[in-house]
Amino acid sequence: MARERSNERSDPESHQQGKIATQPRVSQQDGHDIFVRAHTSVRAENRRRKPWVRKWPRHCLIFDTETTVDTIQDLNFGVYRRCELVRETYRCVAEGIFYRDDIAKSDLELLQRYSINPKTSPSIEHFPAP
Repeated sequence: MARERSNERSDPESHQQGKIATQPRVSQQDGHDIFVRAHTSVRAENRRRKPWVRKWPRHCLIFDTETTVDTIQDLNFGVYRRCELVRETYRCVAEGIFYRDDIAKSDLELLQRYSINPKTSPSIEHFPAP
């Protein structure tokens, strides 16, 4: 069954001026039909279970890089952490700083000072935090 609805309504004042004003009519009584289809499959009784798969890899490499701000985005320097999964927590086993071959001497000195400063050393030794 199809219903025809008009979304226009005329304004009496605009008829007097020779113009027709249209406004959408919103009715809270208009209903909409909803159709839903679902399909489920029946499991076979002799179906083997999938082998258990580890959710997280045993090792991971996390790195962050800083690049030039132009469109080429050449590497300036970066830091990395190599981690190992121990139970449900990643533990840091190695970390370091890497930089471009032609880094300026002043920038290299800044990175060296940064790497030995206790205030800039990361305080997170494992992830996720307990």
